Amino acid sequence: MILNRRELLNALEDVKQAGKTAIPILEGVAVTTEDNNLILETSNLEMHIRRRIPLESTESIKTVIPFKPFAEIVKKIPADTIDIKPEESMVVISAGTSKHRINTMDINEFPLFPEIESEPFSIDADVLSGLIKRTTHACSKNDVRPFLTGVFLHTTDNRMIAVATDSFRLAASSVEMACPQIGVMLPTASLNKIAQLNGTIECQITENQALFRNENTTVTTRLIEGQFPNYERIIPTEHKTSIFISRNEFIGAVERASILSDDKQDGGVVLELDKEFTVTSESTTGKAKEVVAFSGDALPFTIRCKHRFLLEALKAVDDEGVVFHFSDSLAPMVVEPDGSNEWLQLIMPINMNQ
Repeated sequence: MILNRRELLNALEDVKQAGKTAIPILEGVAVTTEDNNLILETSNLEMHIRRRIPLESTESIKTVIPFKPFAEIVKKIPADTIDIKPEESMVVISAGTSKHRINTMDINEFPLFPEIESEPFSIDADVLSGLIKRTTHACSKNDVRPFLTGVFLHTTDNRMIAVATDSFRLAASSVEMACPQIGVMLPTASLNKIAQLNGTIECQITENQALFRNENTTVTTRLIEGQFPNYERIIPTEHKTSIFISRNEFIGAVERASILSDDKQDGGVVLELDKEFTVTSESTTGKAKEVVAFSGDALPFTIRCKHRFLLEALKAVDDEGVVFHFSDSLAPMVVEPDGSNEWLQLIMPINMNQ
């Protein structure tokens, strides 16, 4: 069958799975034809991805091709179209003077694509990717507590809310929309792939699986088991002082000050509010001080935070102006957009006496 090389390459990128596996069949991409469509499927047993490419040809194929060499060949062949033909336990990929034969695997060993049946609801891809972008950085990288390694997606009062925390910080984002009552935890790796979908996304969620589908791509993922913590109780409801600052100006100040921060000792950076709002750091290498313009109540305040947490939180949002809320040097610092409840970033401080 003749395929547009660029279209095939884009489809392979869409189904690409991160990480490695010890199971050979999962290193491959299942390639089949169905209703005048070429279907590409990958799986890591937790997440399954299916991509459809419309075909003009009625030729058929049903095999599993090792993903890495297949994608590399498609990427490097200097042609607009390529020809793919199955031959017993091989597949032949040719274009111009190039011809490659790749050993294939038995499609019967490839995991079946999950069948999910539940009440569907739709969400705009930009809205969903926004929820994901503003929260996944706060997921835990430690598998000791699996329920902290993903995002808690739930609905309440006609709002969809995404929350993530690693117990040292918390990120929340919400959007007003009507959808079925849900409360599930989604793995970070799956969400990063779902965030790449565009257009209108149809969603279906069951007790242990979730499905996200647009016109050509379907992603299914297992849900994380466990109970997400009652995050609302750790969000301060009262603040000692609040200031408005430029997000980009603050990011630049933290990036420069962190150059002289003692990362090995978790020294972070110190935020101090008095007549000025300053970002400072100190290590055996030297000292740094940055002054950031602000507006608001200038009640004296000092707090120390990990600069990585600050930067990841502020880079996860797009608002130019943000509001910082301070309560106590040992209490969480809260960052919110000005005049909106679209998102919230909470960061636990480092003890100033350490």
